Amino acid sequence: MKGLINPDSKLHYYVSMGIDCFLMNMLFILTCVPLFSIGASMIALSRVTMGMVQGNLSFPIKTYLIEWKKNFVRGTLIQLLLMIVGTILFLAIRFLFFLPVVSFVIMGTGILLASISFIIVSIYIFQYTARYDNRFWNSLKVVYQIAVDNPKETAGMLITLLTVLAMMSLSPLWGIMISFFYFFVGFALTSLFLSYRTLRVFTQYEG
Repeated sequence: MKGLINPDSKLHYYVSMGIDCFLMNMLFILTCVPLFSIGASMIALSRVTMGMVQGNLSFPIKTYLIEWKKNFVRGTLIQLLLMIVGTILFLAIRFLFFLPVVSFVIMGTGILLASISFIIVSIYIFQYTARYDNRFWNSLKVVYQIAVDNPKETAGMLITLLTVLAMMSLSPLWGIMISFFYFFVGFALTSLFLSYRTLRVFTQYEG
């Protein structure tokens, strides 16, 4: 009980972080209800979790709302671009099964590489936008270059996220359990994990 009351104790720190993650998760879901605002919500959540990782975040809810409003246009543009590219890749994959074997292999290789690049950019872009104020197209170029220059960190994040998706597809029970997890704290914890990994990458380039 003393550890919970003492603000300098590890127990107090983890309990406070857990509460912050729950509140941020609820706020994230709420601001994602108008589906066109998901991009802005992703940036705002990334900004908050970066502050949590660095230990310099005092008002998470206020910070989230400020960043959501500030990055609404940029977040919407990023979301729109990712949706367009994702839809094209999805349709291309469906089209593959109508091709002859040789064309299937050639086209499939190209689509696979494009899909990997798409996922890598999707992982980094919201974290990068939350930390840096850069032009839209420049951000995409920089993000891709950072991902290529840091293959270990990129692969670690990619494998972790793909593992979660694979677990959800194992059985309906796993899917329900992980869905409940994401409803309560999952989005915030995922952003916290990505913030921790991406900050390790970004700080290498900051003088």
